[in-house]
Amino acid sequence: MLATQAGGFDSDVFVDLEQRDEEREANINLALSSEEPLDTLSPEQLGALIEAGEKQRTVRRDDQRLSKRLANAYFQLGSRYQKENSLSKAFVNLSTAVELDGNEPEYLYARANIFARGEQFEAATSDIDRAIKLAPNRGELHWAKGVICLLAARTAVHQDQLNVAVEAFSAAIVIDPGIAKYYSSRGAAYSRLGNLQAAVQDLDAALKLDPKEGKAYYNRGCLKLQLNDMGGATADFRSAVACGHALANAELRRLTGEQERRH
Repeated sequence: MLATQAGGFDSDVFVDLEQRDEEREANINLALSSEEPLDTLSPEQLGALIEAGEKQRTVRRDDQRLSKRLANAYFQLGSRYQKENSLSKAFVNLSTAVELDGNEPEYLYARANIFARGEQFEAATSDIDRAIKLAPNRGELHWAKGVICLLAARTAVHQDQLNVAVEAFSAAIVIDPGIAKYYSSRGAAYSRLGNLQAAVQDLDAALKLDPKEGKAYYNRGCLKLQLNDMGGATADFRSAVACGHALANAELRRLTGEQERRH
């Protein structure tokens, strides 16, 4: 009692803190050995899990179950950073996840996104190709490859990537023919290749699947302008405005003004 009053440790409190630490460590160890999802954990909890897992891995290098669980923790933390646009932290965590478990396509897909955002298109393509090899029947992965190729094709050096993008989007459509964005994306690739009719057909298909997609109406309107279909372009811009597309309103006013001046 005197020790407590003098500022020393209260033995009961000290024991309680000790028990809490033991309890916390037990919970972390349980989380490492469990199969429960980690996506509900906070960044702090994920950090504690990673710290404990790395300590265990120093003596359990060949424990594949531990490596996979730890990889998932790094992936979850990297995904949080990715959403916050902390790309360097996201990259470090996602790369560690890939290093620990290179057979999980989701980790490769996430890192490919980071590479693409940094305009490292060859690295992005390498990761997404690895992911596709692991999960060839996942349409989203083929679509992501197409998007990477479209981004790369913005430079003259990678113009050949437009044809690769068409192939990737086509593969996604074969796997999941009911996804509107696959057709819209292939339409964008066809448009940049100069195949305007094919682009319009793909946007037709996209809008049948998702008739409230303002961007698709706007893009189809732009294509119809290039095909000298003024009536069709005007109708599409009106539909885009009704769907809340910001650029369509200005384009509609410009086009309507031109038509009025002609008459």
